[in-house]
Amino acid sequence: MLSVGDVHVYSDKFSVSTPGNIATHPSARGLGLGSQLIARLCQELAQSVKTIGLNVHAKNLHAIQLYEKLGFESIFDYEECTLVKR
Repeated sequence: MLSVGDVHVYSDKFSVSTPGNIATHPSARGLGLGSQLIARLCQELAQSVKTIGLNVHAKNLHAIQLYEKLGFESIFDYEECTLVKR
């Protein structure tokens, strides 16, 4: 397997989905597999939802460029954190 991905969120009720965990093996990078994978995944999702969103780490410039090439645009920044019970 050279490129994989999945769906993190899918809601019929809200007509929204979020692809995730898109990854391509280092030996196969630059061949367009990631682009083809996310484009096909979005084509499939678009048949049943109105909104497709995703998130990507701000330092992952390659992924950001790929998503922008496919028509995604940045809407907002967010922070992740870990909560620890005391």
